Amino acid sequence: MKFSLLILFQIVFLSSINFSYGKKSFPPLFESNRNGDVSEKIIRPFYYKKYDHNTETGQTHFLYPLFNHRKYVNGYSWNFLSLIRKEKFIRDDIEVTKKFEIWPFYFSKKTGNPETSYKALFPIYGNIKDKLGFKKFNWILFPLYGRFEKKGQITQTFPWPFLKSHSGDGVSGFEFWPFFGSEKKLNEFDHRYLMWPFYFNYQNSLSEEFPTYKKAFLPFYYHVKKENEVGKTFGWPFWGTTLKSEPDYYEKRYLWPLFVRAYGEVKTKNRWLPFYMNETHNDFTKKWILWPLFRKRTWTDRGLEIVQKQFLYFLYWSEVQKSFDKDLNYNASKKHVWPFYSSWDNGFGRKQFQIFSPLEVFFQHNELVRKIYSPLFSIYRKDKKD
Repeated sequence: MKFSLLILFQIVFLSSINFSYGKKSFPPLFESNRNGDVSEKIIRPFYYKKYDHNTETGQTHFLYPLFNHRKYVNGYSWNFLSLIRKEKFIRDDIEVTKKFEIWPFYFSKKTGNPETSYKALFPIYGNIKDKLGFKKFNWILFPLYGRFEKKGQITQTFPWPFLKSHSGDGVSGFEFWPFFGSEKKLNEFDHRYLMWPFYFNYQNSLSEEFPTYKKAFLPFYYHVKKENEVGKTFGWPFWGTTLKSEPDYYEKRYLWPLFVRAYGEVKTKNRWLPFYMNETHNDFTKKWILWPLFRKRTWTDRGLEIVQKQFLYFLYWSEVQKSFDKDLNYNASKKHVWPFYSSWDNGFGRKQFQIFSPLEVFFQHNELVRKIYSPLFSIYRKDKKD
């Protein structure tokens, strides 16, 4: 309780600080700036706030990712380590949706409509809707009893995962896992197994011209047959072949995943791990030398050629982007030499450099980590605009 009150006090206190417009900083602990309608306040590593004064939306974080709050045009959400979460949204100025969750024990949703509202306490009793990939998920003293509904098909377990019955939408079946099981739907699919996973026979898309068949006597034999593809594996998963057409492709596995060779119109593989690997798929190329010592990937995206290189995964990491349009003269790059430095060039005249950069290579797509924590480790930072 005292800890919760301390967090609440910090959030309210820090949010109430009135920073002047413009930009102020006391690196690396404090930053305040405003660019147009958007303002940012940072007190590292405790507090970060970004707010759009025009749309009245924004986000606030305390000791990220400990506590996070987001304000939207039609509501708000907050979470504590993404385990305790609350949301409230207003739609059409009338309908109010409220959610509160304590993962994985308590779930509640209030919409004003009993058909879409629920409360659940796991594993005692629950009846949740449109969550976890199911239309409905009910349980009583789970795993003693569970009921799953998805696309009109219902699976009941008593207890999970050993005894299951299947019904609804033309589906029928029963399972006593792992000894035997059967689930089928006329002209759609027929799934059977004995002593799973050692023997199974799955048939899908039975109403189509080319149904899909998967049959296995593991670990001795595994067979796949579907439109334009036939695959056989002996001594699963090590030795086998795959033959495809439209486009043509032939793969032979000598000791999967270490030794694989494949040839095709749009895809090739030449894998002799850990010594060498070279794979291509359309305009994507991936190469390993003395795995995991060196890796190189090349691909194209939106008119750009992108080349990415890594040495021991993260000790050295670089990416270069070049435009195929020579008139554009676009050449962007990013490089990390862990943990010593990171550099960026956005290709439009802005260049950044930082000495001591232990986090950037691991959180390259996490802007909050970069803004809140990365400056704390640097002894030198440069931001140059041409």
